Amino acid sequence: MKLFLLIASLIFSSYILTWAQPITEYWLQARMNGVYELENGGQVQFWGFGDNTPPNPGNKVFIPGPTLRFTQGDSAIVHFQNNSPEMHTIHFHGLDANQANDGVPHTSLEIAPNLTFDYSFNCTNAGTFIYHCHVLTTLHVAMGMYGLVIVDPSSGPGTLVDNGTSYQQEFSLLSSEFDLDWNNNPISPGPFHLFEANYLMLNGKSGTQLHDGEHDIVSSVGDHFALRLANIGYGKTIFQWPSSVSAQIILSDGRPVPTMPNVSEVSLYPGERYDLLMNGNLAIDSFLTASYYDLRNLNLIGTNTVPLKIGDVSITEMETERLRIWPNPVTGSFNIVNPQSFSIEYQIINLEGKELQHGMLWPGNNKIDCVLDRGIYFVYTTQSLGFLKFMVL
Repeated sequence: MKLFLLIASLIFSSYILTWAQPITEYWLQARMNGVYELENGGQVQFWGFGDNTPPNPGNKVFIPGPTLRFTQGDSAIVHFQNNSPEMHTIHFHGLDANQANDGVPHTSLEIAPNLTFDYSFNCTNAGTFIYHCHVLTTLHVAMGMYGLVIVDPSSGPGTLVDNGTSYQQEFSLLSSEFDLDWNNNPISPGPFHLFEANYLMLNGKSGTQLHDGEHDIVSSVGDHFALRLANIGYGKTIFQWPSSVSAQIILSDGRPVPTMPNVSEVSLYPGERYDLLMNGNLAIDSFLTASYYDLRNLNLIGTNTVPLKIGDVSITEMETERLRIWPNPVTGSFNIVNPQSFSIEYQIINLEGKELQHGMLWPGNNKIDCVLDRGIYFVYTTQSLGFLKFMVL
C-alpha cells in the first residue's frame, strides 16, 4: 500500500510540474500556392508555412516560415492546420519532441488536407532549431516548407545561455536553396540525386535582395551581438566574416560547446545550427559571406553576401538617412531615430498590411510603447523613408 501511494504521489507530482511550465502557443498553416519573386523579377511557385493565428489568420505563406520563439522550460504548443490538397507534417528538428509529436509520418501521423493537429513538446534546451515538413521530405523541403525555432535561455533573450555574456543585437541567417526546375514542375521533379541547387538563399532572399538594408548586420565597436546560423539546404554552407570581428561558438545544434578560440568561419552541413557571440574590435563596413558547396563533389555553387557594419559610435548615436529601430527583437517598447528635421507620421502594420498603431515621430530619438502579440511587424512612414521590420517576443 505504501509503495502504491509513493508511485501515485510521484505520478501526480510529475503531472503538476508538467502543467506548471509556462505554455507558449503558435498557430501555423501549410499552403501549396505560394508565389516567390526571384532576384531577377521572375516568379516561381513554392510551398510553405504561414501564420494562422486567430481570428484573422490570412492566407499567405513565406520562405522561410514564421520564426517560432520560446523560452527554455516552456511547454510549447503549435496548432497546425493543413490548408492544402496534400498531406503535410511539422518535424521539429533537434527539439526533444516525443514520437507522437515528432512529425515523421511512419512513426507518428500525416495531417490530411483541411485537418488540424496540435503539436506539443517541452523546450528543454536553449538554442537555434529548425522545423520542416517531413512528408516526402526531399521534395517538400526543396519547395520551401521550413522555418526557424529559437529557444531563449530561462533568463530570456539577451544571452545565448543562462549566465552568459549579454548581447545588444541579434541576427539569424537560415541557408537554403531551390532547384528551379523542381519549383516549376513539382509533380514530377525526378529522383533526388538529380536535384541541382541553382538558386541560393539566406532567409529566403538571394543576391541583391540581401542588400536592401533590411538584412544588414549592424553593431558598434565593443558591443556584443548574437549570430544564429542554420542550414536547411542539401549542400554545405560556409559562413565567413572579417577577422576583426571576434566570434565564439556558444552552442552547436542546441547544445553548449567547450570554450573555443575565436573563429572567422564556420561550416554548416544539412540540418546543422550554430549560435555565436560576436563583437567588433574595429569600425568596419564589410560583408558576411555565405558560400554554397555541392556535397557530391564539393564544387562551389555560388555565394551570397550580407552587409556587416560595425560603427565606432553606439547605435543610438549613428547618423543615418534612414529610420533605425532598436532593440530588435522588441519586448514592449522600442526606439526609432527620425533622421529628418521635422516630425513625420508612422504606422505599425502586421504581415497582412493591417494598421495596428499610428502616431508621430519627432526629430531624433523616439520611444514607442506597443502592446502587440508575438510576431513580425513593420513600421511605415508616409515620407517614403522605407519599412522597418521588427519582431515582438
